[in-house]
Amino acid sequence: MTKWLDQAVSNRILLRRCPGSALIRVTGADAAKWLQGIVTSDLNALKDKAFWGLMLQRSGKVRCELVGLVVESGIWISVVGGEVPDVHSYLDSLILMDDVNLTIELGHSLWVIHAAGSADACTFDVDPSLVVAHGSLRWIGDCDRLFVIEDPRQSAFLSVLHARNLEPCSEQDFEQLRVSSGIPKWLVDYSQQDTPHHAGLFGRAVAEKKGCYIGQEVVCKTEMIGRVSSRLTRIEIDSIADVHAGAEVQERQTGESAGVVTSVAGNASGPSGWAIARLKTTIIQKQSELTLGESLGRIVDML
Repeated sequence: MTKWLDQAVSNRILLRRCPGSALIRVTGADAAKWLQGIVTSDLNALKDKAFWGLMLQRSGKVRCELVGLVVESGIWISVVGGEVPDVHSYLDSLILMDDVNLTIELGHSLWVIHAAGSADACTFDVDPSLVVAHGSLRWIGDCDRLFVIEDPRQSAFLSVLHARNLEPCSEQDFEQLRVSSGIPKWLVDYSQQDTPHHAGLFGRAVAEKKGCYIGQEVVCKTEMIGRVSSRLTRIEIDSIADVHAGAEVQERQTGESAGVVTSVAGNASGPSGWAIARLKTTIIQKQSELTLGESLGRIVDML
């Protein structure tokens, strides 16, 4: 573990506990097959046990956002967009003749090490006595590590990371990484009114070639049409001094209204920063130069 953690400063590695007071655990002989027909991620093609996905309404709009792990002890789910009781109740309603059991695990939490630009981020050993489950995926960082931790083991887990100079990050540091990585946030950048295409999540939290999940027909139809009228994208900004959520974005050359900012975060040094914005798809496709108040911006699409 030492070699990887010693790179924390140079590779911008952040440790964070996923929000929420509990995890959902899915067990039973049919658990993986059953959940495969519900979530947008492909549980049959995971590189290292971890997944990032959505559950959709039958209308194709987003119901909630999830990350989790598929391991021998069950499928562990953290609801990163939505409410645990609502998601648990909905999942429970989908159990018919399946050998599936659902529990809300109040004594467990999901910790994530977000690793941006670390080549060795997925190649360290884990003390099995400290974690219930672990895995990796590309989510917010290039290689994020997920750990399910029992509450009594949390202090020991954090002590090991503390010895390697890795501490829980601030929300400001996390927001800088999230926004600069172009990861939309539930009820900030997108909501239940959005489809995965509008939220800029198709091909990211939605497996492009996966079929047979709730809402898949609408997702497929949208993809076949070719585009939606507007969607979330990422903008690099020269200065964030007068840029805020709700600020108008204009195409620089024509002055045409292009959309609106939903999130903004500055860089660690200097006035520049990043924004997530809901823009007209035609503007995104043209890669137009933008103005945000007095600042200039460039589209760095996240798809």
